[in-house]
Amino acid sequence: AQATGMSGWYAPGVNLHRSPYTARNYEYYSEDGFISGKLAAEVIRGAKINGLYCYLKHFVLSEPGPNPGGLNTWCTEQNLRENYLKPFEISITEGGADSIMSSLNRIGCSSSVVHKGLLTEVLRNEWGFTGFVESDSAFGLPYIINDDVKAEAIVAGSDVWMLGGSYTAWDKYKDNPTIVKALREACHRVLYVQSQSIAMNGIS
Repeated sequence: AQATGMSGWYAPGVNLHRSPYTARNYEYYSEDGFISGKLAAEVIRGAKINGLYCYLKHFVLSEPGPNPGGLNTWCTEQNLRENYLKPFEISITEGGADSIMSSLNRIGCSSSVVHKGLLTEVLRNEWGFTGFVESDSAFGLPYIINDDVKAEAIVAGSDVWMLGGSYTAWDKYKDNPTIVKALREACHRVLYVQSQSIAMNGIS
């Protein structure tokens, strides 16, 4: 990463092996949330030694193959916490993960990028996550990339969009104090993580 000037890494993936036919099993560690979390935590700790921040992915319930856009995933809270959230929790609380890539699926009826219960209440308030959340590549998915969805997502705890489109779209919200404050917080989180990476690489 240092040799190529890269400061962020779209990995590790900690979604679970739910089927031997899942197309991205090669990116993920295990069918077990605890094992996946422990392995990912050590990978992240190793990467962070020299300032590489890792986009822990795909948060959350993105098990069925290649980026399941349009999928509605239903799950009980107990199952979610005991299995699917477990590797993310361990990676953050033990590994120090400071960036997250959200998923393309909907969780119940809500897009993962607007799910305040997960992005703010669990991720930040319960686990103490201080980094930023980037969407997965949302090109062509209106329930993630639409301007009004992006405004809702910023308030919910999303920070950055991959292939995010025009930033002038934020102009229509400039008089909305809730959204402006959320944008400021998002900028703070992104700059916090990136400045730590730069400092670790010996740049003042």
